[in-house]
Amino acid sequence: MKRSVILEYALLERLAEKPEYINLIIGTGALARDMRSKLLLLGLNAPFLIGNVDDIANNVRHYGEVTKLTNPKRYRFIVCCDIEEWTLIGTVLPIAYKFLGNATFNHPQLIRFHADTILYECAGEEVIDAVSCNVILSKGRPFATYGNVNNYDSFHIHILGSCHAGGILRFCAESFPELLHQELCRAEFSAVIHTWGQPKNPSSDSLVRFIRDVCFYKTDLVILYNNGMLDPLSISTRNTIATRAEAFSGKHPFITLLDNDRNTTISNGINHDIDLISILVTQHRVFSAISRKHGFTFWNFIPPTHSILPEEQARKLRGLSLGYLSRQRRRKEDAVSAMGKTNIKDYSDTFINIDDISDMFADWGHLSSEGNRLVAKRCATEILHAFHKPSEN
Repeated sequence: MKRSVILEYALLERLAEKPEYINLIIGTGALARDMRSKLLLLGLNAPFLIGNVDDIANNVRHYGEVTKLTNPKRYRFIVCCDIEEWTLIGTVLPIAYKFLGNATFNHPQLIRFHADTILYECAGEEVIDAVSCNVILSKGRPFATYGNVNNYDSFHIHILGSCHAGGILRFCAESFPELLHQELCRAEFSAVIHTWGQPKNPSSDSLVRFIRDVCFYKTDLVILYNNGMLDPLSISTRNTIATRAEAFSGKHPFITLLDNDRNTTISNGINHDIDLISILVTQHRVFSAISRKHGFTFWNFIPPTHSILPEEQARKLRGLSLGYLSRQRRRKEDAVSAMGKTNIKDYSDTFINIDDISDMFADWGHLSSEGNRLVAKRCATEILHAFHKPSEN
């Protein structure tokens, strides 16, 4: 069935108000071809699509063409990938952002369409809710797995956290969990890694579900990968509960149903005065407590993100101001101080010696395959040091 992009009037105005742009469409599928047709109908310049291969007959150019472009002010990029091309985004966006000057979330010369619908028959063993980025079904389990999940004797690692850690909705070819598994296998350390997706949306309470069901799973190490909504280092919005709400404090579906059914005010249980560092501290205490109860090790990760990178790198990647970066560093220090350093793994300096920081990020906020690889290598080294007992033979 032919698929078509529906453009709202405001977007049509935005596309047409700068007719001087050369529009380069990232993607080669039905949606990308339809987008190019619409741009041509508007009289706009859209010379070719950007993909993984050169296909001159179908107006497709390999993404390496972007590196040959000059004068960034002439170009606009439009991401229009089908879901099977999702990892192309993570390959091309770093090149596009580098060409444009920095990886700003709402860069005026980059328009990003999301392929939010993943059909059951296209998803294979993992059925995915792309809105909440959370596994619905994975062979009947609430998590995806790397390694033999039935091997109880292996070292079992559970990862909860942001899209960097999930490995479910991919922004690049290789995710942190699978790269971590590869590093441990390379060291002949038998490990099974369970990744629970993201606990950031109302419909994906994986943190709560894990705490509730931890007694049913073999658990040796739990990694809370603190980024996104779990991370007060990068979010300043108030009235946001880490396991229940999006950036705009969306209500849990149950509360929405009550709102629709009652005329009286419904309490949603949110403390409107709570700050996010307090939430992070509470999470840390909860996981520290259940780790003692159930006998596993708990690590709270602070990964390298755009706002807490070394100053020069952060400014090159995102063009962030010195004042903002200074506030973010203080916020990180305040968070670590409030939690205490026990179980904290601060990886924010992982890229400190990297010459080109844009190679570490797939877009404005998500790590690239190489960025994930460096974080996974560092994590694997610490796991091997802490838990690997080499054979005496």
